[in-house]
Amino acid sequence: MKEKTLNILYHIDELGRDAIVASALKRFGKKRKIKIFYCNKKVKKVIRNFNFYDAIILPSIPHYKFYFPDPKNLPKNIFILPTEAVGQSTGRLRRIQAKYFGIDYKRDEAWHKSVKAYLLWGKDHKNNIIKLNPEYSSKCYVVGHPRISKYTTVQNSIKVNQNRNIKKIGLVCRFGAINPYDNRNNLNLIFKNMRFFNQKVPKFENTPKTLDAEDLSYTELIDLRIFLTLIFSLDAKKFKIFIKPHPRENADNWKKFFKENNIKIEIEHKFTPFSLWLNKVDLIVSPPSTSFYEILRGNKKLICIDKVISKRKNHILKESDDNNQILEYICRPKSISELIYLVKNDKKIKLKKGYLNIVKGQTNSVNKKDSIENIIEIISLQTKVKRKKIIFMKKIINLIFVQIINELSALKNIHREEQGSVFSLTIRKIYWINRLSKKLAKRI
Repeated sequence: MKEKTLNILYHIDELGRDAIVASALKRFGKKRKIKIFYCNKKVKKVIRNFNFYDAIILPSIPHYKFYFPDPKNLPKNIFILPTEAVGQSTGRLRRIQAKYFGIDYKRDEAWHKSVKAYLLWGKDHKNNIIKLNPEYSSKCYVVGHPRISKYTTVQNSIKVNQNRNIKKIGLVCRFGAINPYDNRNNLNLIFKNMRFFNQKVPKFENTPKTLDAEDLSYTELIDLRIFLTLIFSLDAKKFKIFIKPHPRENADNWKKFFKENNIKIEIEHKFTPFSLWLNKVDLIVSPPSTSFYEILRGNKKLICIDKVISKRKNHILKESDDNNQILEYICRPKSISELIYLVKNDKKIKLKKGYLNIVKGQTNSVNKKDSIENIIEIISLQTKVKRKKIIFMKKIINLIFVQIINELSALKNIHREEQGSVFSLTIRKIYWINRLSKKLAKRI
């Protein structure tokens, strides 16, 4: 008797961040005769009404509510796999809890109660879920960090520069408030982010009432000034600068900015996987970021700039990445001159002992297996394949309409640059995603 094929849908939220995980799942799933399909928010109604999938992977409860808003008609095949889950700031971990339980725990109970399983990056995340709801322990699985899988990281070295006398410096951006990916008017963006009008946003919880949206912009402007000061302080003959825009930034604005001001710097393509870019540089300089875990696992030297200008600390929200516990173990210069000195003398950069325990608690699977393999295997064990006759028409309608919507969207926005979560999953883009993992991890 022919074995039934498992159909899994993976939601791609930010193309530059999530495409590599989607590609890796597809690649490993193929080995297990499992079909992986991709989707984005453009096709929510098709997914909702013609759900033929045996399992659907979403990054959070808010995404679950977006696809399936009716609490009385929820599917039983939802798996939550965060796309950004690492880091601890306060004891309550409110920002992370919002991903697992929604903005309002009681109001969103129908959704988080119906989740089939939580696929978590580390044991620390499971421990915090259990603290809030011990009954969910049985559906929590620690799979590991999917972007540090052997299927998502570079297996072959990349030769960017043959000149060993030139040091390659990577700058990691986090400027979503002053350089939004969707080109929103900054005045409107600040208004929408204002705590005064939006009390439910988790990032403002446990934070003094004096801090609001303008403080988010303030810290980013300080970080930008530090970046520019560093760039102009380094000898271009000895240092080559590489910049990695955040998935929620407008990468094209960076290109225009550096070109107009005649600043020589290499800006990474907006959809390049972080692990590929990371392999090009010798040293990373960055504001606090969840990417630190990927950087540390990649054994790259790292400098965090959050203490370079002392007044910056007065504008930090309690639930910000700036309060991530890993920062206590990382090199954090306290002045511009110290930052420049350390970049020029990177042998002085040291990590404090104990950082590996934090990294493991946030990124390691409990069974020591590969994260991508864990995800596929757990879903396979937890999922019952739907009957073929029932789903055949749903499948045909779903696949046809999903592709039509994406192709028409691409044509409609042909002159609009794709950024962040604003993109169309055209046939051409799907082909690119399918090949992405294989290009990075050629030896597997």
